[in-house]
Amino acid sequence: MSTSTYPHGSFGHYADEFLAYATMFTRSRRTVQSNVRILKRHFGSMLLTGIGVKEIQAFIAARVTDGVGKPTINRNRSCLSTLFTWAIEQGYHPGPNPVRLVRKFREAKGRLRYLTTEEYDRLRLAAAHHLKAVLVVAVHTGGRLGELLALRWGDIDLEHGVLYFRAETTKSGKERQLPIH
Repeated sequence: MSTSTYPHGSFGHYADEFLAYATMFTRSRRTVQSNVRILKRHFGSMLLTGIGVKEIQAFIAARVTDGVGKPTINRNRSCLSTLFTWAIEQGYHPGPNPVRLVRKFREAKGRLRYLTTEEYDRLRLAAAHHLKAVLVVAVHTGGRLGELLALRWGDIDLEHGVLYFRAETTKSGKERQLPIH
């Protein structure tokens, strides 16, 4: 049971309980905590059942006014939707999920950019000694920092020239195999 400082029935009360639940099942604990903190600042004292489309749109408008980027607002919206889905499953909200009636912002595709040879050489020369091996593997595999730092010797098959990113360390939750030289 939650030890929330918010009154029972308020968004903040249920958000605290949701946070305890959600952090058990996510690999991005800090992201969930950050999103819930932002949502509580806006909706904290409101009754959960009193939050509808109009209130959610006001939250989004306030975030835009504050200069927050549209992709970030979409992530806040997604967390709010997940919280409402959880609240409905727990019997705290009668449903339907009001967030589903609020449109998302369109997002531009991310930019794909590679280091030039000159940039790579400068970075390698400037890097601390203990980071050089990580840097070389990062550049040659495109691995994310968390994937690289979680590598073990057993993930490298030198005989067959393959590096394995284990499923529990990848963002997609799927194992990836990469040829190495």
